[in-house]
Amino acid sequence: MLLALLRGGVAPGEADPRWPETLALAERHGIAPLLHETARGVPPGPLASLRRARARALQDELRLRAGLLRALARVGEAVVLKGAAYSVELYPQPELRPRGDIDLLVPPARLEEAARALSAYRWHPAARQHEERAGWHERTLEDPIDPSVVIDLHRGFSQPERTRLDAPALCARSLPEPRLGPLARVLEPTDALLAHAANLGTHELRVPLIALCDLARLWPRADAVLLLERAEEARLCGALYASLALLQQLAPAGAFGGARFDPVSLRELLARVRRRVPSLSGRLALPWVAARYDLGRGTLSRAEQLARKALFIDRPLDRLRFAFAHARSLAGRAGRG
Repeated sequence: MLLALLRGGVAPGEADPRWPETLALAERHGIAPLLHETARGVPPGPLASLRRARARALQDELRLRAGLLRALARVGEAVVLKGAAYSVELYPQPELRPRGDIDLLVPPARLEEAARALSAYRWHPAARQHEERAGWHERTLEDPIDPSVVIDLHRGFSQPERTRLDAPALCARSLPEPRLGPLARVLEPTDALLAHAANLGTHELRVPLIALCDLARLWPRADAVLLLERAEEARLCGALYASLALLQQLAPAGAFGGARFDPVSLRELLARVRRRVPSLSGRLALPWVAARYDLGRGTLSRAEQLARKALFIDRPLDRLRFAFAHARSLAGRAGRG
């Protein structure tokens, strides 16, 4: 029922017994505000529930936007990533794209300068164990004025052993986005799609539906020729292929979460990306992973989780690098314990 609403289907009557579970799932997947905007024929009771979720999202949006402006006033020029950028780039109203934190990417050459500028920000309690860790890709900080505002200051992308996504190049190609702040920047559209695919691949497609609503809006903006070139350079062909395969599976008619696109163009792009996936195992198994997308996001066995992680890494040598980094991380946790 939830997927039918996202595809543009007409909502059933208020007496339908699936409404409580559907509304609860919509909240968990971050799409309740979006459904309030886009779902067709929602009866009064469920519509009121969606309206309340949207009102809460608007309150969160105002709080986070104020925090973003405070951070940018200190850091100056920075690339705004993920939900904070998508809320103005991809959606007609920013509260339609809920998010829990603010992600900022700064060029590596300005990293220490940015860290000093945010010296008044405290380490988030959940991240203090990583405060002195070498090789970190982000610092998670609390806004000193409003500790409920969390800033993730990135110098790169998570699990760098898996890809060659080039943060300096992405920063250099970024574009101004004055709707987010005077010096705010966002990723160039093709880079934004690649970074999003990298994030979906890092989580083996075990992501909330709002991330797939983002994908439905991101991919039509990308330049297909540049996308294929950059996906190969960044070793992200497998993650991009699996992400697009999942979107095609969820939205075969080209409508998802209020976004509309040409399903034939998506199918053609998917075929072109598939040819770039370097391993036969990836070409065969990644669609299987997409087909097993779980709305409940249930727990996987450790063996299946590791097998999926391996599938989303394009090169055998990178799989070894990731396995070594993962084992080192586990050993470090054990030592601290």
